[in-house]
Parts: sequence; C-alpha cells; structure tokens
Amino acid sequence: MGFTVFWSTNASCKSCLRLGAVDLVELLSLTQMEPCLTLYATASIVVLLASIITALLGIALYRLYWHPLAGVPGPPWAALSNVWQGIHVRNGRARILGKTLHEQYGPVVRVGPNEVWFNSPEAFRKIYCMDSLFSLRLSFI
Repeated sequence: MGFTVFWSTNASCKSCLRLGAVDLVELLSLTQMEPCLTLYATASIVVLLASIITALLGIALYRLYWHPLAGVPGPPWAALSNVWQGIHVRNGRARILGKTLHEQYGPVVRVGPNEVWFNSPEAFRKIYCMDSLFSLRLSFI
C-alpha cells in the first residue's frame, strides 16, 4: 500500500511521487516541500479572507435593504451593528443619544439590527399594556 504525495522543489507543485510507508517518513523530513506548502497555505488564506469578506458584505446588504426592519428610519450604521450604541452607552451618552435620534428621525427609530426605539405614549401603551386579549385562568392550579 502506497501513498500519493505531491512534491516539488519549484512553485508549480505539479510533480507527483508514489511512495511506500517507509519512504513517506523520509519525505516528511525534507525541506524541499516548503515552497509547495507555502503556496497552498497562501492560497488557502486568500480564499478564507475572500469568503469572510463576501459573507460580511452579504450580511450588510441584507440588513440594509432586505431586512424586515429596513424601512424603519434610523442611522444606516445602526442597521449593521450594535457596536456604535455600545460605545455611546460606555461613554455615558445613551440618554442623549436617544433624545437626538428621536429629534432627527421621529418617534420610531431603528437603533440596532433587530432593535427599534419608540418615543410615544401610544406605543408604550400598546407594547406594555396590561389589558390583554388573553385572560388569566386559574384552572391550572
């Protein structure tokens, strides 16, 4: 039983050598495989980085244009991440941030990819109302 190993001293890495198990140990100690491995490692890193950038770009486009909250007014960077909001909270400017955003964008503001702030008594009553359509039944006790 032999192993197929790609081995070359040049950057093309096209030569293939059929080896047995004993020869494989000797081959692994050779330093002539380094250019080939470096080329494959570099190509793998490039493909990995391109994949990550493509995924991040796809997520950004989805959150900006096709997300269910895309029509809610707010700063564009708020649709991408909550990091900007965390920076304001860390610096103690969360209350001022809310006030300025509501002054600029109105009573409904998108402040995160999945977060919306409301600034009206009607919205507060609808969201946090105690009068519910569901009645509490004590039959389970």
